[in-house]
Amino acid sequence: MECMTADDCVFKIQKGSSILIVAIVVNDVLMIGNDEALRQQWFEYMHTRFQVSDDCNLNFYLGVHYKREGGDVIANQTGYLERVLKLYDMENCKPAQTPMAQGFSINPEELPEKGDLRDVEEMRSILGSIMYIQVWSRPEIAFAVNYLAHYTQRADKTTIAAASRILRYLSGTRHKGISFKHHPKCSLGPNLVKVFADTSDADCELTSKSTGGFIITINDALVVWKSGRLLLVTLSIAESEYVQLTLACQEILHMQEVLQSLGFEQAPTEIFEDNQAAIAICNNPCHQSRTRHIKRLYHFIHQCIKDSEVYVAYVESRNNVAYVFTKPLNEATFERLARRARNN
Repeated sequence: MECMTADDCVFKIQKGSSILIVAIVVNDVLMIGNDEALRQQWFEYMHTRFQVSDDCNLNFYLGVHYKREGGDVIANQTGYLERVLKLYDMENCKPAQTPMAQGFSINPEELPEKGDLRDVEEMRSILGSIMYIQVWSRPEIAFAVNYLAHYTQRADKTTIAAASRILRYLSGTRHKGISFKHHPKCSLGPNLVKVFADTSDADCELTSKSTGGFIITINDALVVWKSGRLLLVTLSIAESEYVQLTLACQEILHMQEVLQSLGFEQAPTEIFEDNQAAIAICNNPCHQSRTRHIKRLYHFIHQCIKDSEVYVAYVESRNNVAYVFTKPLNEATFERLARRARNN
């Protein structure tokens, strides 16, 4: 058994064309392979050393329900979500079409300096409950959860109502989740990685920082997503996008290393970006006079492009899936991009 250098919790056993990949999280083990005899051999060996049980087909793992539909796998947390809705007496609430209303924003000057203890505890409880869902199976609520989390300590009725709206959205979409579709051309083939990145334009009224987001897909199935406020103030939307592209590169290199260690050779990863100025900065280091004030670490993407590890391509904003991770959208746009993100 070989431990992956990219992830200490993932192991690989390979004998000829037979391969078994083992992922371990505390006492939960997930086995994936193309040879049942090899899988059974490894399980019997583990059974001689530990008390283990074999559930055969993947069903529940780390609280996520994996359901097979034909050759596809759907990951959802319907059971957990229904318990959360019952906890807040919202099982039969009126569903919301989006987790956050278009154009919604919080004016920090209208919030108390320190929220009432009961409001703060309720805010923490709601966001903590749905954060588990956002991390594992519902990426489209990432922006709303992250945005409201910044105001937890200053919670009031307005912020609690906004958090409750996320629950109302989840109530109406409780059976949805991420789809991993069968790809007939990629059993041990290219396993194509694609990335979409986007940022808002200084949406934080308190700090003037932007919110950035990106997603990473393998064969169109979502595997990594992130939405969060940038750590620095930028002078333009192009600079914000440029910084976010570099942050996405860091995650891409790790994903490439994981796939390569599993035997999947990688072509340069395509990053889709909707800002032409940011793309120009990435592809032309001669823009130094305009970007020299940006911290050195955010120029990392130049080296990645030079080494042919990534390249940046233009995509229209309407087709940029990462758009849903950086701002509240109207119902039609949100639903279209959320479905693409979940690969439904």
